[in-house]
Amino acid sequence: MNNLEDILEKAKSAFGAKDYQTAFEIWKSLAEQRNAEAQFNLGRMYSYGRGVKQNHKKAVKWYQLAGEQGNAEAQFNCGLMHHNGLGVKQDHKEAVKWYQLAGEQGNAEAQINLGRMYANGRGVSQDYKEAVKWYQLAGEQGSAEAQINLDLLLKETENTEAQNNLDLLLEKKGDSAPQSILGLLL
Repeated sequence: MNNLEDILEKAKSAFGAKDYQTAFEIWKSLAEQRNAEAQFNLGRMYSYGRGVKQNHKKAVKWYQLAGEQGNAEAQFNCGLMHHNGLGVKQDHKEAVKWYQLAGEQGNAEAQINLGRMYANGRGVSQDYKEAVKWYQLAGEQGSAEAQINLDLLLKETENTEAQNNLDLLLEKKGDSAPQSILGLLL
């Protein structure tokens, strides 16, 4: 096993088999060599306390290092940590920054959270147009949650043009689940 993919696969297999010590040792070595995937996985181990004592500060450190290298999952998790004040002081502006990076790479969860941040004016000025944009991007990936949030926002703001766009999107996808869930909510 001398290539990087094999080494990463060995760590994933060890983690899946709950051999956290082996996974940790491999990921720690690779993370220190600036491997973004290993940094992300090390962050997850610290975040959830798998094989190590749960430590949100260390989780943020590794997520941030991986995120700075473009790992979208790490960027999203870094946003969550800042949003919720886990391992760092709660900072909605910083959360938006990380969600934006992940959202621009197509991370639907980050796009949903960005939609919420803009809709509620958290970390950014309230901007329904931006909220609609992010919800639509996540909705286009099939996220029922984004479609429901978008529909609720549009009903609240009475934005009929955007509502018509959502209706067309749902018709095109043949997706009635968000509409039936919405029916239960209203």
